[in-house]
Amino acid sequence: SIATDGVLAFNTTTGQLTFTAINDGDTMTDLVIDLMISTDSLIEGEEQFTIDLTSQASTTGVAVGITNGQVATTIDDVEPDGSADEPAEFTITGPTDADEGTTPQYTVELTGAYGAGESTAVEIRLTDGTTNPSDYANFVAAVNSAISTYSGDGTLAFDGTTLTFTAVDDGDTMSDLLINLQITNDDLIEGDENYTIALTSPSSSTGITPTVGTNGSVTTTIGDTQIPGGNAEGPAEFSITGRTSGDEGEVLHYDVALDGQFGAGQSASVFIAITNNTTNDADYSDFVQAVVDAVDAYNLSGADGVVAFDTTTGELTYTATNDGDTMDDLVIDLLLTDDVFIEGPENYTISLTSPSSNDGFMPTVSTTAGSVMTTIDDTQGVN
Repeated sequence: SIATDGVLAFNTTTGQLTFTAINDGDTMTDLVIDLMISTDSLIEGEEQFTIDLTSQASTTGVAVGITNGQVATTIDDVEPDGSADEPAEFTITGPTDADEGTTPQYTVELTGAYGAGESTAVEIRLTDGTTNPSDYANFVAAVNSAISTYSGDGTLAFDGTTLTFTAVDDGDTMSDLLINLQITNDDLIEGDENYTIALTSPSSSTGITPTVGTNGSVTTTIGDTQIPGGNAEGPAEFSITGRTSGDEGEVLHYDVALDGQFGAGQSASVFIAITNNTTNDADYSDFVQAVVDAVDAYNLSGADGVVAFDTTTGELTYTATNDGDTMDDLVIDLLLTDDVFIEGPENYTISLTSPSSNDGFMPTVSTTAGSVMTTIDDTQGVN
């Protein structure tokens, strides 16, 4: 710039500004410095710089003072029209279905370019719906593994809960983070199960709070298959075996079996009933009580899981307590009445019907051992 009086010089190396009078009485008019603020697309929040006057000196021998020797200017991270930059947005996508033994991949995305040193973060968690941690690999390890292979701009860090992206250079953008989660291939009959991976609590060092997009979570249902793409585990099968004949006064044993291993909390049910063909209820002891006694004995035996019996409906239910539980045979003891009637052989049938479960898998009743017909021989006692 050219002053009205005197001349100004500026040393670009040292930053020294010098005013020199040409005539007596010269005064320096204001030096107006115009500084253009860059318009960029970086998400960086407010930034500040200062312009300082220091180390004043004079050839006159008279001390020169400084008043208002510093100006601090804050750059607002807005567009020239005053509108704010779009906030960054986190999203996650991935499969909604995955078979046992597969490795579904989840993609975490973050929009926007960032200024050097700026960071933005989000919490990422896996929450069990009907799964438990044994149904998949360690999720924290899966995220850390994804970070170890990340090769995009900036750096990523994960503390077990919070995922943080930090820009190294101006303009850095986060590349997609690909998380691979191995689904356990077990032999448990447990039906379809699900978990959810969700992004929450976004934050940033820029002062502009990021958001979580509409794709902020993924719920994945694990298909209870024997192999990826294969048939469902099981199915669990109920069966009943026992004597086909017995003498009056004899105690007959009937074994109710259920095959398969079950996941914790999984249950399978079946209705059990006795039907008089040529017998009547007086020809044997109370059947409902016999089942109740068998259930009580089972639950006191220390066998896997628990068995329950609805005395009103006749529904018998086995529930696994731990992953891998199997049901031992339920032994029902039924006393045949030793009466004095001359009545000839009589028979009844004990049947299993209408199997069901609590979680989508469908147990069956054996086609060859779903019922037992027993004939009571009309003896004078046990032969």
